[in-house]
Amino acid sequence: AHVTRSHGVPMMAFATSPAFEGNQKYPHLFRMLPVDSQSVSAVRRLMVHVGISQAVIITTTNDAWGAGLVSAFQAACAEDCSVVSRTVDLSPGVAQLTEVLADVHR
Repeated sequence: AHVTRSHGVPMMAFATSPAFEGNQKYPHLFRMLPVDSQSVSAVRRLMVHVGISQAVIITTTNDAWGAGLVSAFQAACAEDCSVVSRTVDLSPGVAQLTEVLADVHR
């Protein structure tokens, strides 16, 4: 976004971070997905609607997108007294994910 901004080139991106908000800072950036806070708001409304008050967040190691989503989700849960019972940061691998999911269901 920094390079395209300096050259005035439009850019379509899958960026969801709030760091890319604002037409003045990134006037040529067009999002393909909503910002994290909008996605989290939709998930929280769904959770409230179906009566879920606790969540476990699973992300992958060194995932900037996941880290931003986790922060936004934790903040949204704090606002309405929901609980994020734990967060799990995985290095990619199906076996490890299977173990975590089994542990969550205990």
